[in-house]
Amino acid sequence: MIAPCYHDGAMAVIERQRPMRFKFDEVRATQAAAILIHLAGDQSNYTKMLKLLYLADRQSLQEVGAPIAGASFCNMANGPLASDIYNCIREPEHHEFWSKHIVRVGKYDVKLVANPDDGKLSDYDVDLLTALHRKYERQDFGDMIDIVHTLPEWVDPGATSVPLEPEEILQGAGVDGEAISEYRERNQHLAYVDELLA
Repeated sequence: MIAPCYHDGAMAVIERQRPMRFKFDEVRATQAAAILIHLAGDQSNYTKMLKLLYLADRQSLQEVGAPIAGASFCNMANGPLASDIYNCIREPEHHEFWSKHIVRVGKYDVKLVANPDDGKLSDYDVDLLTALHRKYERQDFGDMIDIVHTLPEWVDPGATSVPLEPEEILQGAGVDGEAISEYRERNQHLAYVDELLA
């Protein structure tokens, strides 16, 4: 599995403070992926789907301070992606909810086999995913790789993967340091509340 860690291009702010961490929600990830797969005709190239999910998480981070499914991110040769969701595709045996609804078909596609509904997603999430599908509907997976390669936060890791911190994504999206600090503080507060309620 792909695990988060640091890399040489990390922002100075990451060196000074603990980077943002989110709790991965497999149900939300499955519901988000299912929306994109359904809009693509119930089957999709998984690289294209992963790039759309990354763009959705990137925009969600920028606008509301959190990714849709709380995933960790990394840079790979084909561009940045949500590593937790990639692991759902690569190792479905470890992801029960995902594997009940989405299966891999052949080498490069995923197929929707059961509707997971979208009850854990907000209207914002659904609208964002739908808008990105429409925006990139005519692009294939190669086009999507080219698109994410233009993002400032992408660094070519060669044949390996390099973790990508939320702060780096936000900086690449043009979010200023003050807003990033506010997002971090809010995230830490919410994580503390979740621990108390657990």
